[in-house]
Amino acid sequence: MQDLQRLNFLIDKASAMYGSDNQLAIAMGTTRQVISNWRHGHKSPSTEMQQKLAELAGIDPAPHVLAAAVEKTGNAAAIALVQQLIAPFRKAWHFS
Repeated sequence: MQDLQRLNFLIDKASAMYGSDNQLAIAMGTTRQVISNWRHGHKSPSTEMQQKLAELAGIDPAPHVLAAAVEKTGNAAAIALVQQLIAPFRKAWHFS
């Protein structure tokens, strides 16, 4: 299960750096529709794309890459553990 709050934080930060979702999509080599699908939870970006989003947003990609990789396993216990590990980052991102 994809953490949409975390993912939308990444998209919002990266989009702000590029001025729009469309410009962000161009910088990432994808389309605005793909970004929109990510925003609404219709599709999940790959771990690599989440790393690229974080880098384009100017933030540490490590917690996002870790969370993305574990979310893809679907292992509820592992996901809960990662949520605990990234809790300090979530506070810094101004959501919990």
